[in-house]
Amino acid sequence: MEGKNQSRTLSDARLKAMRPGQELTDSLPGRGAGSLLFKRPGEGPPVAYYRYRHGGATKLLRIGIYRSKASVPGMTLEMLRARGRELAQILAEHGDPRLHLAQLEQTADHKRLEAERVAAVEASRGSFEDLFRDYVESRRGKVRPDQIDEFERIKKKK
Repeated sequence: MEGKNQSRTLSDARLKAMRPGQELTDSLPGRGAGSLLFKRPGEGPPVAYYRYRHGGATKLLRIGIYRSKASVPGMTLEMLRARGRELAQILAEHGDPRLHLAQLEQTADHKRLEAERVAAVEASRGSFEDLFRDYVESRRGKVRPDQIDEFERIKKKK
């Protein structure tokens, strides 16, 4: 862990030099905004968490994996800091970010399901002509040809 007098702002060089099992903290600006906590599990890349206090407890919310090079997947230090600031704003405005994000996801799922339902209803709608055409097609081979001709005449007459 870092000493109390060391800088609380991390650099890419410090993150790249992390040893397995080590944790580093990057404070977010503003009182009570929380911080970014970087953990390096084993030989893998460091994982970033948003660390905050809510309801008297310290909580962690995983943000993503630190990208040390452009050729590897993950998020840059600046991207992780930006996401941390977004989560700090959610904490200040809505309370626990984990609960707020879950509610947003649930709302998005509900809206997606409603949109799918509306699309299914719209797709199932057809005109009377479509219905009649389907009926005539279903009767082919089951009734005499002159009856099919009569159906076709009725359809053209409308």
